[in-house]
Amino acid sequence: MDGLTTVFVVHETRQPSTLAVIAVCSEHAALLKRASWAGIDELVGFSTVVDCEACAMPPDETLLIHASARTKPRHLHPVPTA
Repeated sequence: MDGLTTVFVVHETRQPSTLAVIAVCSEHAALLKRASWAGIDELVGFSTVVDCEACAMPPDETLLIHASARTKPRHLHPVPTA
């Protein structure tokens, strides 16, 4: 899936009722699947036009996300409700 991002619906472990839609590259998708601070609820699909949200973050913020389970990921955004 080189060049594609994977789009997931995810939740934070501490707030399972708060869902977010994210697009990540294969490397960050693998990290997300192993993350203790988040869970994947649904695979939405794949995109060639949406860039990886985690890769777009400044390196120091990305390190904080992977280093601490208590850090709230800044690339997770709430899904708007109707």
